[in-house]
Amino acid sequence: MATNRTDPSAAAAPGSSTLTHDVIHEAVGDIGDAAIAAIMETGATLEQFDEAAALAGGESDVISATRIHPDPVVQAVYELLTANQAYDEDRP
Repeated sequence: MATNRTDPSAAAAPGSSTLTHDVIHEAVGDIGDAAIAAIMETGATLEQFDEAAALAGGESDVISATRIHPDPVVQAVYELLTANQAYDEDRP
C-alpha cells in the first residue's frame, strides 16, 4: 500500500501539511501502529513532525538543556519518538 518515497514531505499535496500514517512510517521506520496513531493524535502538522523527527534523530539542537521544546506539539511528538527505542534502530 505504501509507496517508496525518499522525501516524506513529498507525500502531501502541494500546499498541504497533512501528516499521514504512511508519511510517518516512511520518515521514521516501523515504530508500530500505536506509536504512529499517538503521533497523529497530537494534531502535529507535517512541519512540526519534521522538526520533532530532526530533534529525535540528533539533527537539530532546538531543545535546550532542559529537554523542552518551545512548541508543545513538537515536544509531544519528540517524546513519542524518543520513547520508542525502535526509532533509533529502524530509522531509514
